[in-house]
Amino acid sequence: MSSSQFALFREVPTSSETIQVSLLGDATYPMRFFFWADVIAALRDISIYDQQQCAIATITGSYGLGPSRPFVEITGFQDLLYFDPEEVEESTLHAHVLESVQSLLRQVGPPLEASRDNALGLFLSVPGSKAKLNELAVRLHASVMNVPYQFVLMVDSTDPEEQLALYARRPKQAFVNASMYVITRRETVGEDAAADLSAAASSPTVSRLEEE
Repeated sequence: MSSSQFALFREVPTSSETIQVSLLGDATYPMRFFFWADVIAALRDISIYDQQQCAIATITGSYGLGPSRPFVEITGFQDLLYFDPEEVEESTLHAHVLESVQSLLRQVGPPLEASRDNALGLFLSVPGSKAKLNELAVRLHASVMNVPYQFVLMVDSTDPEEQLALYARRPKQAFVNASMYVITRRETVGEDAAADLSAAASSPTVSRLEEE
């Protein structure tokens, strides 16, 4: 098994000439979560695209093992869905997320292969939530996400710049707030994030559930 083939044996992202890594929160949590800044920017923009609706997506990336602690690197998302919680059954959301996760599991190759995306967590945007973890997120996570340290990223679409929070849990423990490491390319990323959002908005994996 070559270290160049498997994502588990990768270097931890650190600040360099090309990227800057910033810590939001403390560094005591046993798992480290590295988010690319353009992914966060795209999710924030998506959350305000329709502020009256909720949005859910599967967050993707890869696992890694550094010198002291494991980490995950969040590089994208898929199967974005806008929905009205008053009109959509929870079972419909469960089926949507389950199919998204299973589509990742159906990829060819070992789960830790460097080129393979893994389901790392859920993104949930809820207007007026102040980015607090809600029962819907907990139930969906518990029913679909069964790998330790898979997380929930909550966003309040009415204030996505300030109201964004990461929740994770150790095996058989309750959710807690977890810190985030944000990876920023040293060149300007605003145009890149806008391009990512535009591509996501036109992607067939983006859908909307509306009242019939």
